[in-house]
Amino acid sequence: KEVKTIHDWSTAWIHTSSAMCYVFPHRTQELQRYGEYIIRIFNSVPAEDANYVITFDFMCRAHTAGKNNNIRLCDFEQFRELKIAVFSQI
Repeated sequence: KEVKTIHDWSTAWIHTSSAMCYVFPHRTQELQRYGEYIIRIFNSVPAEDANYVITFDFMCRAHTAGKNNNIRLCDFEQFRELKIAVFSQI
């Protein structure tokens, strides 16, 4: 199923983060904080712009998974330039 709304994202995140916390219990707080961060962003934009939040989320997770794997998902300041790039399009 394609993620299109805050509800879709929240449902997917609950399952994804639960699985990740099972495998990586030391990352529980990081994943919880990141989920809350993305939800706050969803709540700050009109529902019709949810696709920008979904794009931003994808870019943040890709950024932390690549060569920048020393960056944690709760290092929100590290995503500032990504956030500007995505949300300046609204």
